[in-house]
Amino acid sequence: MTLNQLKLGPRLALGFSVILVLVVGICAVTWTKMGGIQRDLARMNESEHMAQQAATWQGLTSLNVNRTLAMAKSGGHEDVKAHFSPMMKATSAQISELQKSLEAAGTDPDHQAMFADIAAKRKVYVNTRDQIFQLLDIEDPGAKEALESRLMPMAETYLKAIYALRDHERARARAVAEQVNAEVRTAQWTTATMGLICLVVGVAFSWVVTVSVTRPLQHVVDVTRAIAGGDLTESSHHAINGKDEVAEVLGCLQEMRL
Repeated sequence: MTLNQLKLGPRLALGFSVILVLVVGICAVTWTKMGGIQRDLARMNESEHMAQQAATWQGLTSLNVNRTLAMAKSGGHEDVKAHFSPMMKATSAQISELQKSLEAAGTDPDHQAMFADIAAKRKVYVNTRDQIFQLLDIEDPGAKEALESRLMPMAETYLKAIYALRDHERARARAVAEQVNAEVRTAQWTTATMGLICLVVGVAFSWVVTVSVTRPLQHVVDVTRAIAGGDLTESSHHAINGKDEVAEVLGCLQEMRL
């Protein structure tokens, strides 16, 4: 079916509808892409936050390890113990809160496995530390040896596990950031491509609609001029194509010729 079979109103509405559909398509694609980018940014921020929490956990643990060393090196001196014990207790409470937060936040299987490993190492470290403090309280001569041979290696292993979790979350954040950059570039190219398609289709459709109106109108002008000049046979040279308003006018002019 040619466009001349449509009235001018529906024909123009069709042209605008095509443009509007393309514009809506661009908006829909852009909205979808932006939604994906927003979700990835949330994941990146979550990984960065967990990496920061792991780094805080590591710092607090190192602080308590050093306090433990100070207390042990003093031979369990009461003044030293009285000074550091409340601090260690408060820091341990902070670590427990961080541990709960990280446990609740991590859904990645690797994160969960690494977290479980850290929690197990922390439990062993704390139990061993408490045992050594008990030995110090009774002035057991093996307490300092146990500190060097048992507790410090456990503390190092515990801290390395926290480092690994921190590095894992930082690596995840970097990977998501790279993915976001790639998605942004894809969204830019997709939007630009659809915009170009919209421009080309819009120009082409506008030209087709314009020609479908202006050419028949030119026929009407030619027939009208011929009739105005007294030539009542001119209209027979123009076949009536279509069912739009222009075709109706041309038909009326032919009837005038009769």
